[in-house]
Formats: sequence, C-alpha cells, structure tokens
Amino acid sequence: MPHLVSVIIPCYNAEKYIEDAIKSALSQSYQPIEVIVIDDGSTDNGIEIVKTYSERVRLERNSGKGACAARNLGMALSKGEYIQFLDADDVLVPNKIEKQLPYLVSGKADLVFCKGFLFGDGKPMRPKKKAIAPPANIDPFVYCLNQGLSTEGPLHRKSALDKVGGFDESLPRAQEKDLHIRLGATNIKIVLLDELLYQHRNHSGPRITKTELPKDYMLNTYLKLAKRLQDEDIYELSAVRLDALSRKIFQHSVRAFRNGYEDSAIKGFEVAKSLSSNPAKDREGWYKFLVSLLDPIRVEKSLKALRKIRTSYVA
Repeated sequence: MPHLVSVIIPCYNAEKYIEDAIKSALSQSYQPIEVIVIDDGSTDNGIEIVKTYSERVRLERNSGKGACAARNLGMALSKGEYIQFLDADDVLVPNKIEKQLPYLVSGKADLVFCKGFLFGDGKPMRPKKKAIAPPANIDPFVYCLNQGLSTEGPLHRKSALDKVGGFDESLPRAQEKDLHIRLGATNIKIVLLDELLYQHRNHSGPRITKTELPKDYMLNTYLKLAKRLQDEDIYELSAVRLDALSRKIFQHSVRAFRNGYEDSAIKGFEVAKSLSSNPAKDREGWYKFLVSLLDPIRVEKSLKALRKIRTSYVA
C-alpha cells in the first residue's frame, strides 16, 4: 500500500512564489501526496492563489504566530507517515520524495537529507556551496550540532518529529538547527543523499520570520536548548554529546563577549564548564593554555585590553 507523504507549506505574503511551491509539491513523481498550506496572516493575493487549488490543497489560517507555529499546525493536521516541510518561496525538484522515501520506508533512516540549488537573486541557478559532511559513523547528535540542515532538504519520519514536539515556536531564528539537534539527541538515523533535490530562493522579499537579532542570540538559543535536553527524559546525553555541546556553547560565549554581551558570555562560560571539563578544546593552543590558568572572562578581558593597545599604537 502506498505511503502518504504530507507537504507542509507556511505562507506569508508569498503571492509571487506560492504557486511555484504548490506546483512543485503536487507534481512530485511519487504519489500519494497531501499538501497543506498554513497562512500566517497574509495581506496580499497569495491566499486567493492557494484557493484555486482547493480540491488538491488544504488551506488553514494561523495568523501572526510565525513559521514554526504554522509548521507545527500543519504537522498536527497531516495524515501522512512522512513529512516534507517547504517554505512558500522554495521549490522541490520533481523526484525529490521518490528519491528519499525508500530510506524511510525501509527503516534505514528517520531523516533523509539532500543537497540543493540557490536561485532567485539574479544569478544563474547553482548548487549551494556550503559543505555538508556525510553522517556515516558520526553520532547523530554531534552531526546535527555541527551541520546546517535546511528546512526543505529533509524528508522526515512523522513519529520522530512528534516525539520531540516539532519546532520550538518561541525561536525567531535557527529553528531548524534546534529541531535537528533535538532529533539527533533521540538517536535518529540520518542519511544524506549526494543529490540536488530542492531549490532555495535567495531573495529579500516578505518572510514570516524576518527579525534583526542581538549578537548573543545564538548563545542564548544554545543555553535554552541545553536546559531542555537535560530536563526532558526523551533525550540522551552521553559524555561525547555533552562535550560537543559544551564546546559549541563556549564558542558562542566568546563571540557574545567580543560583541559586547558580557553577562550572557559569563553565563555561557559557566554552563559550558558544567557540561565538560575541556570546553575550550577547539581553541588555539595558547588560548587553551591561558584558559587553563585563568577563567575565560579574564582571558577575554585581557585580550580586549591588548587589542585596544595595539589599535592605538598602530593609529
């Protein structure tokens, strides 16, 4: 019996693009497909375009709650065993689901990722250049922590998404990162296909989430994530995973301090140290030596003073 795949499309003022997204979902070489569009309060003509597909596309409203809430609502309404998230301005290659689905059906994977194209910015369509490592022989948590897995690339097993509660609706950015790290902490199996199976539109038009964020945003996101991973029983945190998370938090603590967010950095360094005895493991040798003698904030304050002296001397 064919396995139903649900394609969930959050939409906000995507009049220019939504038809391309819907057509790319409906014209998949694999069937059956259900397409669910969740509108977030559009004021353009996009919804009228969606309505022309009324017999083939389910439209629901979820005004002003953001992309993550739209995706979660779509997932709650979906009937498929497998989930494809698709932003309203992006496009699926016609055989994307056909290529990915067998790995989920066979049990070889719970999430099948792929590579994709960039287009829409006046330049020719071309492969996204960001390197993505294969997940073989890498802990799934560590893999997701260190890779950038986009929204439209993965084909998901719905039960795995349900287990972690879907997207964190409080996050205005890096929602995919947070979701995939949490999935990795439940020991999902990941497969990466070395094929270009989606098209990401690179443009500056309307988006559901378009917020300028403080320079300590990612640090605070990882701190919130660390607490959730430790508090909820569904997640497994081995020493290897704690060490990797500690180093990531340390990295963003340094960045936060150097951008003027000292209070956040202090908290970040404290949490990093609580997770692992060597959170500066990825830093240069001289930096690790200084941190072994002094606490990171003292090291960073000293380096900041030295940089000021060097700058004034050069000037």
